[in-house]
Amino acid sequence: MSTSDLKRLISELNNLCDRLDEDYNINYGGCCFVAYLMMKNFEAIGIHPVLVIESDCDEIDGGEFLDCVRNRDHECNGLGYNTCCHYFVSIPKFGYVNAGDFDRESLNKFRGLSAKDVQWIYKTGDWNCEYETRNNPMVGRRIKQVFRKYEDLYKE
Repeated sequence: MSTSDLKRLISELNNLCDRLDEDYNINYGGCCFVAYLMMKNFEAIGIHPVLVIESDCDEIDGGEFLDCVRNRDHECNGLGYNTCCHYFVSIPKFGYVNAGDFDRESLNKFRGLSAKDVQWIYKTGDWNCEYETRNNPMVGRRIKQVFRKYEDLYKE
């Protein structure tokens, strides 16, 4: 996939996320689910995003957080009942997906996590109930549709 194609994909995903947030409040309880879907779909095309957490809670210790995720222990800030403000992904050198407005001082970036790790974070987290999880299948389909538009470009 060329640089311009990847930039267009990221732009289209961000536009979709803006619409999904307006219509379904994905960033009020579903942002980690969206981060999981982004990780999963990008991994399928050979791109490994970075999980980004905007922290409105106590400082997140990067090493401790990664250890907790790998050991499936949700007793760290950013996990379980200690979830933070916003979860999204970064495509290194290209930009953020579903970042919205954020405070640069409050960002924590975690390399080396997989889609399965982010799925676990989502499943064990305590999320804002404004987002209705019954919308998860539809959100997943809409995101997948955007990736399918670029399928031929990343199979080459």
